[in-house]
Amino acid sequence: MSDTKEALFSLYQMAQRLMQKNGCPWDREQTPLSMRQYLIEETFEAVDAIGQNDALHAKEELGDVLYNVIFMAYLYELRGDFTLAQVADEMHEKLVRRHPHVFGDNAGYLDTKEQVKQQWDQIKHTVEGREKKSVLDEVPDSFPPLLKAYKYIKKAASKGFDWPASQDALKKVSEETQEVSEVLDSNNPERIEEELGDLLLAVVAVCKKCNVSPDAALSRSLKKFYNRYTHVESENPQTLEQMLTLWNEAKNSSIDKA
Repeated sequence: MSDTKEALFSLYQMAQRLMQKNGCPWDREQTPLSMRQYLIEETFEAVDAIGQNDALHAKEELGDVLYNVIFMAYLYELRGDFTLAQVADEMHEKLVRRHPHVFGDNAGYLDTKEQVKQQWDQIKHTVEGREKKSVLDEVPDSFPPLLKAYKYIKKAASKGFDWPASQDALKKVSEETQEVSEVLDSNNPERIEEELGDLLLAVVAVCKKCNVSPDAALSRSLKKFYNRYTHVESENPQTLEQMLTLWNEAKNSSIDKA
């Protein structure tokens, strides 16, 4: 079994080998831009494996993410932009800089994760000069909308813009549901889209207040939907009534937990 240093270097050598003239034609055509989607897909697959609490699957998927990062860094290296070593060195320096309570002269002076988070943000803004026009500008535009909504709400809450309790956030969902109901008969697609967006955002706010990841919650419901619907589909029902009966059958059985 390789040690960590050898294993990581072997992946770097793999990237080099695949990009040689007698390497892989597909790899040689890739650019950092063309690899973006693969990195996103592999990351979601890793998150899914972690959510399934499947260590062996997580190991495989994290390996895919790791290689994608190494390969993309090597593509930048071939262009003369930066090297993989520089990526690692910069990350190391950043982690040391943002953990003065671990690496500084007064190590051990923070006791809670809340204190660590506050210090982390302060260092980003004051030491690294990463202050933005708005706290919301710290959220990347490229984030998927559901994740972006969650991050926006968390950022706003960090500045005090937050519901006092989860039940207060849930009341907003009821209000937004009523507004959706009022526009459904308007035959105005733009208004309907707008109000449904507000409703989704309100639900995300409830998730944040309950410390629940909306992505994780939705993924869990999607798994249940898949299990229930495939059961319905397997019985070849002919009417909606039959479908609903089979749906409830799956809902109340072990199928729902498969």
